[in-house]
Amino acid sequence: MKSTQSELVWSGKMHLGDEPGVFADAAYSGLAFELPLTIQSFSGPKMTVSLILKTDLVKLFDGYKGHKVTITQFVPNPSTPNEYDYKEVVLAKAHLTTSAYKQLDFEVEGKHLLSVAK
Repeated sequence: MKSTQSELVWSGKMHLGDEPGVFADAAYSGLAFELPLTIQSFSGPKMTVSLILKTDLVKLFDGYKGHKVTITQFVPNPSTPNEYDYKEVVLAKAHLTTSAYKQLDFEVEGKHLLSVAK
């Protein structure tokens, strides 16, 4: 069952790049940052999730295909006896190329930690 309601999971300003201090009101994270989320499917075995990213002032240099965004899920690793051993499963990838909204659709099953990394 598809939910018709959206939920804001993070709002803020993050400056990515190699020049700190360009935007005085934005946190500077360097070349990358990670946003951990926990999403659980309550409507059955699988749930389709849409993550919408809004970007401003995206700049690209010639020959660069865009800023990579990766949605990763961490699931228990059944091949090890260690119950705290998890493996990464990539759910979606995209490249930010313009200042706009970017929607990434992916499926989740059960309750697992997700990571949105730029």
